Amino acid sequence: MEFSHRQRGGGAGRFAVIRNPLVEFYRHLHRSYPLFKGCAPCPHRPLAFSKRRSSTPPPFPVDIVYTWVDGQDREHAAKRAAWRPGGEKDNALAHGPALFSDNEELRYSLRSVEAFAPWIRRIFILTDAQIPAWLATEHPKITVADHTDCIPHEYLPTFNSHVIEAYLHCLPGLAEHYIYMNDDFFLSSPCRPEDFFTANGLPHLFMDWRYSRRYGYARGDTPHARSYANTRRFMKHKGYCLREHVIVGHIPYASTKSNAKNALLYFEDAIKQFSPHKFRTCDEMAFYSHCLPSWAYTHKKAVPVDLPFFYINTSRFDRKAYYDGMLKEKNSDALPLFFCLNDVGGDDEDVERIGDMQLFLRNFFPRASQFEKNACDNAGQV
Repeated sequence: MEFSHRQRGGGAGRFAVIRNPLVEFYRHLHRSYPLFKGCAPCPHRPLAFSKRRSSTPPPFPVDIVYTWVDGQDREHAAKRAAWRPGGEKDNALAHGPALFSDNEELRYSLRSVEAFAPWIRRIFILTDAQIPAWLATEHPKITVADHTDCIPHEYLPTFNSHVIEAYLHCLPGLAEHYIYMNDDFFLSSPCRPEDFFTANGLPHLFMDWRYSRRYGYARGDTPHARSYANTRRFMKHKGYCLREHVIVGHIPYASTKSNAKNALLYFEDAIKQFSPHKFRTCDEMAFYSHCLPSWAYTHKKAVPVDLPFFYINTSRFDRKAYYDGMLKEKNSDALPLFFCLNDVGGDDEDVERIGDMQLFLRNFFPRASQFEKNACDNAGQV
């Protein structure tokens, strides 16, 4: 398959028609394996790289914010168990162990940031009174923050990502422009600030145009799927009828504090209603996946762009096809900028699934970052 792609190493605005081996590989799997269900942007849709590239880097600092939890920690597990609901709201997809498990994805995500986005100013890691044992907290770029630093105290403790996300922009010291990352988001190619923001400060919305995504939202009964319907319903009540399907990829979210504050005010009534919920329910809205993109899109406070990315559910049978393909094309121009390894819904006892993911991450990001303790002594090791 051929498509327009920025030519690496060339000047600004230079484009060339090249082949993308991963897209060819993806289409080959569709033809050869009818049951293949891999998640990536539709390979038949043109990718508008020119809409997200600029010859002038944005003149402002950019931070990263991670949310992280170690669900295997006994104290944290006991606290979750004490607040765990029962009855109709007892939903495994809202508080199952996979949502809180830590397979050291954060370690490798930070390695990807060091390798592909060294221009990031500060990295905030938002936790619930926890610190990764391997994290070099003394590093000048690292700031470990607690839920108490940004979430109203009347909603604490909380294990609800919808609540945590709605208030994380309130972190003290956070730059106006920031990128929100789950710990299972990874960079896979060199990134620049203008990949995330326009020169005048508008964030990019990395759109997901797949029909399967819209279909999944329409038929799904999970907290995340219902969040999309709830967001559209809320905006319709406010007078905005979204004709377009404003769906962003499950990859890094570029944002500004101004946009987040205004979106929080816009959805304030609904957010205040579900903020007391300790775990996710189907009556809520995901802030960075649905609320903020919908608000920014309708108010022209963000720029929708097309971008190739990979979303890989680690429990799928076709996961190894992605792992092998990405390792084969490592350090080439073919890889997308981002990918996600989503471990939601998996069985904690599935040693093979977790082992496959960890082996891939070790091979893809083999070099210890400066954000790890004793990084100099352990360079090149895990």
